[in-house]
Amino acid sequence: MTEYNDWAVRIRVNKYQLKGSFSVLIFLGDIPEDSKAWMSSPSYVGAHRVFGSVLYGEAESDEPNAIAEGFVQLNQAIAERSGLASFDAKEVVPYLKSNLGWRVQKSNRSVVDIGDVPSLQIIVIATPMKMNDGQGYPEPCGDPKHHHEVTDGKPGGHMIENEMKAEPTSSLGKTQA
Repeated sequence: MTEYNDWAVRIRVNKYQLKGSFSVLIFLGDIPEDSKAWMSSPSYVGAHRVFGSVLYGEAESDEPNAIAEGFVQLNQAIAERSGLASFDAKEVVPYLKSNLGWRVQKSNRSVVDIGDVPSLQIIVIATPMKMNDGQGYPEPCGDPKHHHEVTDGKPGGHMIENEMKAEPTSSLGKTQA
């Protein structure tokens, strides 16, 4: 039996925030300054494309069903680019803290400042997986773990103060794990 972590970036964003379609692009490594080179860059991993509409105004943008969510898998890019010996969190988290980046681009290829997308939330998740001998596919063998420390404090990244408001608290007022 083989066990490993399946690493992914979870992207959540209000799909009406930019009044049209856009993409959130994920990178591992240096991001080219020229946006025309982003998707052909060796550091490009993948994107979550959001299909918004110019017909919706500000009022609809606060509705919970306006949140689009997508995932970009990281394992292949980590294996090919990092030089790490495993997908263990002790190795991967520091690598991602140093190398993970993202950009937002409208469907017309114009660049969006991440500060103009306050609903954007990028979180790294590791899901424990196992593959039994002779089994042709892996399966989860534990609960996904959010590694907030990878993106915390970065524009569009996880913000501890926002998460603390949303998580249940114990009777002592501390956030439950």
